[in-house]
Amino acid sequence: MLKRSIPDQNQVLVDPTPFPLVYGKTPVLTEGHVSLHDAVESFGSGKLAPKQPDERLETSTINFKITAGIRNIFESDEPDDLRRFFWSSHFQLLPSYMNDEDHHYNRSDWPASASEFEVPSPDIEAMLGCKEYCNMSALPTQEIGNMSTPQGRLITWPSTLQSRFEPATLVDAIMPGHCRFVMLSLVDPYYHVCSTRNAPRQQNAWWAEEVHNILALRRFPLEVAVMITEMTGGWPVSMDEARRHQEQFVGERIWTDRAFTELMDKMEMLGGYFLKIELIPVW
Repeated sequence: MLKRSIPDQNQVLVDPTPFPLVYGKTPVLTEGHVSLHDAVESFGSGKLAPKQPDERLETSTINFKITAGIRNIFESDEPDDLRRFFWSSHFQLLPSYMNDEDHHYNRSDWPASASEFEVPSPDIEAMLGCKEYCNMSALPTQEIGNMSTPQGRLITWPSTLQSRFEPATLVDAIMPGHCRFVMLSLVDPYYHVCSTRNAPRQQNAWWAEEVHNILALRRFPLEVAVMITEMTGGWPVSMDEARRHQEQFVGERIWTDRAFTELMDKMEMLGGYFLKIELIPVW
């Protein structure tokens, strides 16, 4: 696991999977899953995951239907915290996700703020016979409404909706506040989600350590063990390569969120003409 500190907070965030599953690179077990007891023995086994999985992998022994995640919101002046107020719709690009759920289970000095929902409505322009000139590059949307999110409430909505938090004010302005909730996403039962539990371990350090232990028991010289591990390079996946994959994955998520929440061009109508006045990069 990788650990990284959170700025201005006495906390450490642990990244649980620095070695993500990469199609076209990571082998996948067609039966069963990898546990801590047989992690090393699974090196090199499995079937290489296709780059574009048009067909479902035959992993009938394990059937994943729900993905889960935990989010913590801490009230501070950090600009990144404001991203929770943007419209979130990255699940709309994933056809395997059917609906999302939020369960608020822990709050401290945090009001029962609301979650807003809207849905893309490209037919509105045709029905009304007009176009929103002040926002030419944005997809037409229709606001559905909002719902209060007190502690203990479970909110469920289809992935066709965009959602966001309404800005919240602390109950006591001099006390720190936080909001914790669990996010669940229901997956299409006909679309199999491959997990890293189905993938053999990829850490080169684990494999190299086990090789050294085995060769030491068989009384091989240490120089021979070092030469063997050095000749394999970073096989299966080196730490540098794993970091690159993780950075690309996070970058794609950030790009997707900003593509929905920020306009590429801000336009202003002046005398019947549109003038491009600013360009906002999405990276």
